[in-house]
Amino acid sequence: MDRRKHGAVVGLASPEKLTVSYVVRDARNNELLKGTAVVSAVGGFDARFTLPKTPNLGFTRVELSIAGESSYTHLQRVEEFRTPEFEVSAQASQGPFLVGAGGDVTVNAKYYAGGALAGAPVTWSVSATPTSFTPPNRDDYVFGNWQPWWGGGGRGDYEDYEYDEGPRYRSGRGGKRAERTSWNFAGKTDAIGVHTLHLDFLSMKPAMPMSVQTTASVTDVNRQARSASSALVVHPAAFYVGLRSVRPFVEQGTPFDLDVIGVDLDGRPAIGAKVAVSVSRLEYSYDDGEYKTKEVDPQTCPVTVAKDAHPCHFATKQGGTYQVVATILDPQGRSNQTTLTFWVSGGERPPAREVAQEEVQIIPDKKEYSPGNTAELLVQAPFYPAEGIVTWRRSGIVKTERITFTGPSKVITVPIEDAMTPNLIVQVDVVGMATRADDKGLPDPKLPKRPA
Repeated sequence: MDRRKHGAVVGLASPEKLTVSYVVRDARNNELLKGTAVVSAVGGFDARFTLPKTPNLGFTRVELSIAGESSYTHLQRVEEFRTPEFEVSAQASQGPFLVGAGGDVTVNAKYYAGGALAGAPVTWSVSATPTSFTPPNRDDYVFGNWQPWWGGGGRGDYEDYEYDEGPRYRSGRGGKRAERTSWNFAGKTDAIGVHTLHLDFLSMKPAMPMSVQTTASVTDVNRQARSASSALVVHPAAFYVGLRSVRPFVEQGTPFDLDVIGVDLDGRPAIGAKVAVSVSRLEYSYDDGEYKTKEVDPQTCPVTVAKDAHPCHFATKQGGTYQVVATILDPQGRSNQTTLTFWVSGGERPPAREVAQEEVQIIPDKKEYSPGNTAELLVQAPFYPAEGIVTWRRSGIVKTERITFTGPSKVITVPIEDAMTPNLIVQVDVVGMATRADDKGLPDPKLPKRPA
C-alpha cells in the first residue's frame, strides 16, 4: 500500500515491479536465513522457508522490508515438541463443603506406559471467588447477592465488601468486580504417584458461597509439566435464606411485599430456623473525595421458618434505593446471607462531580411479558427538571413519546402487542440542566446549573 498525505492509503501503481526482502533471526539475534519474495499484481506476496533443525528456542523474528524504505517485523515462537509421557488427574473429596469444616483435593500422576510417577514435585494454585448457589427446585427465589437482570447496579453503588482470608468484592459505578485471591503450595507425590492437599474453610465474610478453584502441576525428571484442576463450592452454612418479590420497584407510599423462605442445601424447608430480615434506605454522602452510602430508616421482620413462605411488608415513606438483608442461622450457629435491592419512585441520586455523560436508569417491573400485558418501567433521571424522548425499537424505531421529568423519577407504561415479540428495546434520552455540587459534594442551588 502507498501512504499519501494526510494519512490517505491507496494501492501501489505497479506492485509487480517490487520485491520484499526478509531476514529470519532466532531468539539470540543470530541470522538463520534470508531471501526475497515477489509482489503480485494485487499487492500481496508469500514466502516459505525451513528453519534449521537446532535453532535457539524462543521468539524468532522475521524482518520484512521493501527497497529499504518500509519495514515490518513478525514474531513467531519456536519451541521443541515433546510427546507427553504421563497423565495427571485431580479429584475433590465428597461434599458438601461448609465453613468450619474442610475438604481434600487429590492429584494422581501416572505414566502412559504404566506405573506411578513417584517423588515428583507438585505445585498447587488455589483461588477463591464469590459465586452463587440456588438450592434445587427454588429458582423462583433469590439466594446470595442479587444482581439486576437488566444490568443495573445492585447493592449501593459505592459500597465495599471485605472477605476474611478471601477476595475483596468491590462495587462502583458501572457494576461490580471481584478481585480473586490466590494461594500457592508445594509438595511431592508419594510412592503411588498421589498427593493430597487439605483445605480448611475457616470463615467467610459476608456469609455467601464461594467457588474454590484448585490447580495442581506435576513435573517429571525430564522437566515435563502436566496440570489438572478441580473446583468446589464452599457454603457458609447448612441453610440458605431465599427472598421473592413481585416487582423490583413500587410507588412512594406503597408497601413493599416480600416472601421469605429458609431451606437446606437440598431445597427442603429448614423448619424452625430463625431468619432476621432488615430493610434500610440508602443515602449518599460525600466523604474523603468520593460518594459513599449509609443505611437509614431501618425496618425489621423476624421470621421463623415454616413449611410455607413467610410474608414481610415494609413501608416506603420516602423514595430512593432500599436494601434488604436476610440472615439465617443453622444448628451450628453458622450464618448465611441474602441481599436484595428494590427501588421506590421519587428518590434522589447523588450529583455528578465530573464532566461526563450521565446515565438514565430504567427498571422493569418483571423479566418477561406476553402479548396483552402492560410493562411498567421506572425511569430514574440523573437530573431534573428535564425533557425526555422515549423510543420503542424493533428493527428500527416503532414509536416515540415525549415525557417531562418534574422529579427524579417517572413510571412509564408500554402495552405489549403481538408484533413486539420476541423482544422490544425501550430507550430513554433526557436533556436538561443539572445542579452543581459544592466542595462538600452537596447540591448548591446558588451555583449556575450545568447543561446536561
